Amino acid sequence: MQPLKPVFVSELFPTLLKELIDLLEGLKKEDWATPTMCGPWSVKDVCLHMLGGDISNLSWKRDGFSVFSEIDSYDHLVQLVNVHNARWVEGTQHFSPRFLIDSLKFTGEQVIDYFQSLDPYALGIPIDW
Repeated sequence: MQPLKPVFVSELFPTLLKELIDLLEGLKKEDWATPTMCGPWSVKDVCLHMLGGDISNLSWKRDGFSVFSEIDSYDHLVQLVNVHNARWVEGTQHFSPRFLIDSLKFTGEQVIDYFQSLDPYALGIPIDW
């Protein structure tokens, strides 16, 4: 058997971000409230979640900052993630679509820079789920 080789994808991220922004900029006001497959979340809620993910990646992984306490079990981890996501989406409902798009551009570019700065041969942290 041959050893597995890494699959390099970070060069695809700028195109992906551009396509996402183009899609969001084309949405009508009522499109933002459209339900999604993500439970009770609307299109706007999913975009808010994506922004929260960008901010968390930059703060935690790039900057080494975390407010999470010790995680003592898988169930505790799931609870922390779910509560964190729900609070973020609920607390950012006042973001306008324009502000949300601008924020996703801003954080998206930084996330791309961060991911492209990583050693593609280095092992990442384990993810239990």
